Amino acid sequence: MTQTNLSTFQPLGRFRWVILFCSCMCNAFTWGTLYSCGILYSCWCREFPTTSKAFISLVGALPVAVGCVLGPVHGIIIRKIGYRNATILGGLLMSSGWMISSFMNSMMGLLITFGLLTGFGAGLANFAGSTALNDYYIKDRVFAEGVVGSALSFVMFISTEILQKLTEAYTWKGGMLIFGAIHLHLCVVGLFLIRPDQASTHALNYWKKKTNSYQVTTSLDTTETIRMVEDCNQNIDKNVLARKIVEAEEKQNQTGPPKRSMREFMKISWRLWGKPSFMLLIISDSLSWMAYYIPFVHLVERARLLDIDAETSAWINSCNGLGGAVGKLFLGFVFQKIKIHPLYAYAIAQSLAGLATMLSPLWSTTEGLFVYATIFGFMSGGYGYIKASVALMLGRDLYGVSFSWFLLVEGIGLALGPTIGGFLYSSTQNYDLTFIFSGGLIFISGMMCMWKNMVESCESVRNDDCDDKVTFSDDALELKMTAISCVT
Repeated sequence: MTQTNLSTFQPLGRFRWVILFCSCMCNAFTWGTLYSCGILYSCWCREFPTTSKAFISLVGALPVAVGCVLGPVHGIIIRKIGYRNATILGGLLMSSGWMISSFMNSMMGLLITFGLLTGFGAGLANFAGSTALNDYYIKDRVFAEGVVGSALSFVMFISTEILQKLTEAYTWKGGMLIFGAIHLHLCVVGLFLIRPDQASTHALNYWKKKTNSYQVTTSLDTTETIRMVEDCNQNIDKNVLARKIVEAEEKQNQTGPPKRSMREFMKISWRLWGKPSFMLLIISDSLSWMAYYIPFVHLVERARLLDIDAETSAWINSCNGLGGAVGKLFLGFVFQKIKIHPLYAYAIAQSLAGLATMLSPLWSTTEGLFVYATIFGFMSGGYGYIKASVALMLGRDLYGVSFSWFLLVEGIGLALGPTIGGFLYSSTQNYDLTFIFSGGLIFISGMMCMWKNMVESCESVRNDDCDDKVTFSDDALELKMTAISCVT
């Protein structure tokens, strides 16, 4: 059994900043760099002129789509080998995908190497970093998500310009080869993603403790831990709490850990799909992700077709990242101050981003595209709000099962959206309809969330239904860390 220390809160408190930084880097070196694929899309359109833009769009969007669709598979891998090893493995796969792609001479080859291999590695490393963040940040998770989201946008801003410079100097093949080497840094980042029960004595923790005064196991049942946290809030002595934890562990060892089966997963899923609130959230999320990635893939090429030079087009796309880096922190602070429900915050951000995208064909100048890209990036933080809405509206215990379905529909939307955008361009020979389509879906995904109260009134809420409670080991670990922090 794994041991942890009741007096480890101080070193863990400091080490949490290391975890936050590493999680930021995992997010930035996966989705952040992949969001700069508009540069590659523009290069591929010129390298393979006989290939349809719809297929080229599919290749550009596939890595993020694969990373989302295979979320449940990534979760299984992370549980088997831990998020430290998973991040290293994901970094190696993603780096290999980038570098092998530099030797491809066809879009079909890029579909396999860049679309599938890079996407699988990126998704694995990204979700491993998110899992580590989930273990260390409980009450201040919103703050942590805001920092991670801003890091993603900032790296997207930088990587777009770097990739443009590399493609100009070494062609797109040389740029991908160098980017593949850069992504090996994920392996270094993964070394510091240490589980909380190991961090207090781990060699890579500068603030590690050399002695252990209170040793307890970390496989506590969530219900027992909640009860002990409540006792902790009544200023219970830490020696008493330690004894309670040990007793609870012994009791659980006699009955065995809670088991989850595919049958249970499908039973919970069936119940979720019958909830109007779940349907509202997942339909809105799927519409959003079908449209959200279109500007990232097509904006650079849209600017190039307006006779804007390659470097300026890259800077236009970079403004997405710059606007996001500022907007996610600013809007998160404002919405938290006014204490608005996260679903309404999501609705506001999505609606404004959708309106800006629908009106962007009227801004077909260099200055207009700079303004549009900045506004779109500034309002692009809605995903964090809908994740918080899932936990609030469906319950923390159902979050894991429900979000597996969210990842599935997000991946499908990510693959379909840019492909449809490329098809619309091929049919009309301009990007006006593509961006109107994208903005319309984003606007609808936001406005439909205004029906929150009406939808919730349609379903009966049964807070005392024990069948709705599902125990997750990660939740137990988080609550355990809360109990530890209360007595130190």
